[in-house]
Amino acid sequence: MHDLMLIKQYGYLIMFMEMPPAPLFARASWGFFNIVFPMLLMFVPSRKQFKYYCVLFFLVSSVSFLKGSRSTLLAPIVYFIWFYYSFYSTKKISVKNIACFILFVAFVAQGILFLRDKDASFNLSISQMLFALFYSQGATYVLLGNYLDYSSDFANSTRYSILFSLCTTFLWFFNPLYRKGQSEELVQHTLSLDDQLMYAVNPELYLSGVGYGSSYIAELYQLGGVLALIIGSYLIGRIIKWYERNYNKSYTYVYFSWFIIPHLIWTSRGSYFPSPFLIMIGVLFYVTLRAVVVTWNKRKLKDAFFNKLIIF
Repeated sequence: MHDLMLIKQYGYLIMFMEMPPAPLFARASWGFFNIVFPMLLMFVPSRKQFKYYCVLFFLVSSVSFLKGSRSTLLAPIVYFIWFYYSFYSTKKISVKNIACFILFVAFVAQGILFLRDKDASFNLSISQMLFALFYSQGATYVLLGNYLDYSSDFANSTRYSILFSLCTTFLWFFNPLYRKGQSEELVQHTLSLDDQLMYAVNPELYLSGVGYGSSYIAELYQLGGVLALIIGSYLIGRIIKWYERNYNKSYTYVYFSWFIIPHLIWTSRGSYFPSPFLIMIGVLFYVTLRAVVVTWNKRKLKDAFFNKLIIF
């Protein structure tokens, strides 16, 4: 509700600028929900329960959708479709279903666009909606082009922006500079591709809090040109292939899918590596389950249910 009130007061562009943080309770409760919710899916509930959980998620997350954020709606939809076809349906996804889903995405994206743009209209044909969908992705396309044009003007010339997402949480806690918001001092030190590019393109907008976001394509290209882009993309493909072969071998893998799959879906508009915060949660979760299994086995009460929690 905090972000929604800010949008109502200042408009949707406030989401791309620095804004006052939500109350600690609100942030903690949302984080807790994202930790607990995948536990409901972890043991693969019945199909009926799965539908209830989907409805529960969208009810709890409805405020985020009302903010006009498409990713918070579309990423869970894609995840739930993957989960359904992985555990409940024996049918393969047909080309027809994929085409219908693309049209559905176009309608949903246009609807969310209407929420954040008072000039947007629902009185459009399907082709116009598809055009509006791709047109609204302008920042995605412009980011790569602007990177090629302005990378030589970066305040902090580095090849390692790809590492920023791994260290950003630690920097925020241990370096006061990262808690002060966007500044000329910050852009001289940060590895953030978002900060470097926005400052190079328009310093005034950057200092007012505006940002581009990131792209794994730009991060890989910055790291090692076309070769790094090919290798990095190949590794993503290998990860997807391995996960598709192994996700049902462990309940832990099912739990992690809640974090892994949405990250892979939106990595073209985000960093190559996921948030370290999620990694730490995952490690803590794994260690806890490992302790439960070890304790259970020490009591000589081995159970296939608990042994499936881990595979190592």
